[in-house]
Amino acid sequence: MDDEKLILLVQERDEIYNKLNPRFKLAEKKADAWMDIAAEMGVADKSFCEAVEALKRACALNEARHKNPAVHAFGEMIVSTICSMNSRNQLKAMQQVTDTVMKIKLQEDELTEEQSYTKF
Repeated sequence: MDDEKLILLVQERDEIYNKLNPRFKLAEKKADAWMDIAAEMGVADKSFCEAVEALKRACALNEARHKNPAVHAFGEMIVSTICSMNSRNQLKAMQQVTDTVMKIKLQEDELTEEQSYTKF
């Protein structure tokens, strides 16, 4: 597949990625744009559409991971700090951070589970 051609074709159809484009929210218009691209790429079949859907899911997942800039910055700070330690302290710090975060996550999961039981 010609990657450069694909990139240019996507760039020409900003309703696919530009949230300011009024057609961005119209699923039919975006689907039409993708089908036009597929036709121009000579791969207008189901496998192309499946690949596009997989790419969209991966992008959405990546975007969700970075939604909170404070969390992202905190993660970078933790990694930078741990990297500046000697090997022994790196292991100790990683274990303590993991233990603390997992403990909080488990508490959150238990609370969510308890709340879901009280709804019934």
